[in-house]
Amino acid sequence: MGKNVVHKPFFNILFQFLIIIIIILVVSESRFCLAEPKDTVPANFVFGDSLVDAGNNNYIVSLSKADFAPNGIDFGQPTGRYTNGRTIVDIIGQEIGLSGFTPPFLAPTTGGLTVLQGVNFASGGGGILNHTGKIFGGRINLDAQMDNFANTRQEIISRIGDAASNNLLQNALFSITIGSNDFINNYLTPCLSKLDQKLVPPELFVAAMISRFRLQLTRLYSMGKKIVSRFENPNSACCQVAGRFGGLIPCGPTSKVCEDRSKYVFWDAYHPTDAANAIIAMRLINGDLADIWPINIKQLMAQSHMG
Repeated sequence: MGKNVVHKPFFNILFQFLIIIIIILVVSESRFCLAEPKDTVPANFVFGDSLVDAGNNNYIVSLSKADFAPNGIDFGQPTGRYTNGRTIVDIIGQEIGLSGFTPPFLAPTTGGLTVLQGVNFASGGGGILNHTGKIFGGRINLDAQMDNFANTRQEIISRIGDAASNNLLQNALFSITIGSNDFINNYLTPCLSKLDQKLVPPELFVAAMISRFRLQLTRLYSMGKKIVSRFENPNSACCQVAGRFGGLIPCGPTSKVCEDRSKYVFWDAYHPTDAANAIIAMRLINGDLADIWPINIKQLMAQSHMG
């Protein structure tokens, strides 16, 4: 009788929120479409967690890292990506014609003219809420990622001026991939939030999370961005140490790695393989309303081309 009861509606909301990808694209007088020449494609600015981190956590003191084998096995070496190869945003960048991969914000080489092609601010362990992921120590949550973007924006303005900066940012691709850590490594972590779970009903936690996310999106919108779509992703595994599905211990140097990674949905307990990321990316680009809402990336770019 006195026990907390988590109702089904909460779990419906939770699993809808576990992995969120919001693709943001603002267009004014741009003229670009998939696979057009380099000088007609937008810059790419990436926010999120380990699903899209391209190596930012390599440069901070954190327990959440992927700078060791077998991560990056299909790159030939670890890159800081939490998968065997490319992330979803890597693949989307390739499909829209960007040259190379969007560099991590904290990499020493990310600066100067490089930022005009976009920057990846994502961080493994990061979340919508600022106390999310504290079990890892260092991580860059969404508010801090937006602070880093604000600094990058100022760098762009100082380099090419107000008018050119506005044009670049208004025609850039922005994505946010975040939300799972706020549950997995916050509210649902017993050693961190047992008291919170007793004092804060799950519905209120979700409401607080959504409220915070709304403020963050409003902040991004105030810098000239416009939200146009959402995507939700399931789970699975390939690099494993223990557990029936390889989900008890994170992927590491002693893990067993599957031979054909193209047959696996997830690289480890949380992160998709390159093959799964490719499917997700293509469904974001070409999918119907069951995949991305209200229109897909290709349709959005076609509208821009016509406008």
